[in-house]
Amino acid sequence: MANKVTTLIRNANLPGIGWRRGTLIQSKNGRIKPDAMLYNGIEYSAPQGTYQIRYYRGAKVVYVTVGNDLNAALAMLERLNATRQKEAAEITLGIAPAIPMPKKVMTIEELKVAFLKKRTAGVSNANAALYMATLFSFCKFFASAGKTLPEQITGDDVYGTYLRWKKEGRKQCTCANRYSTLRGFLHFMKILIRKKHRGFYADENYHVAC
Repeated sequence: MANKVTTLIRNANLPGIGWRRGTLIQSKNGRIKPDAMLYNGIEYSAPQGTYQIRYYRGAKVVYVTVGNDLNAALAMLERLNATRQKEAAEITLGIAPAIPMPKKVMTIEELKVAFLKKRTAGVSNANAALYMATLFSFCKFFASAGKTLPEQITGDDVYGTYLRWKKEGRKQCTCANRYSTLRGFLHFMKILIRKKHRGFYADENYHVAC
């Protein structure tokens, strides 16, 4: 049970010694002396420092800095002790730890529906038509390539959609408007387009923001 003990200590810059960790000091009334610590059996005034919670993960000691407010540090220590005691009791009782539900991964098609619902509400018919034409064309291109998830999108895919619009005979202003709309959809999917590629902004090494 020794490894289950958590302790609040002081980590401070002691004059003439440097940064050291030491135990806290209780006064006669039971209160902990703020900004003070015991190091090598000697009491030091230690205003330049922070409080740390020390606990063990197996045989490894772990230190968590919890700021310079003594009351806040004591409250955090109490919460951590309560949590660890609860975990220990559940292990003793054979209660399996709760397994977090995996985060649902949305497909490009599902994200398209959500994006259109958000962006076409209250806009003009012309703008709504632009959003719908752009996204339906884009998603059709990916569906034909067998791609269904945002993480499968690459910069060349985005540029390929642009070339497809050009090949269809779309005017440059139409392609520009569609591209601007497409960038909004990519941002909605948390995909960053950063690299200028043949006059068209696309990132061959796409980055999905987490």
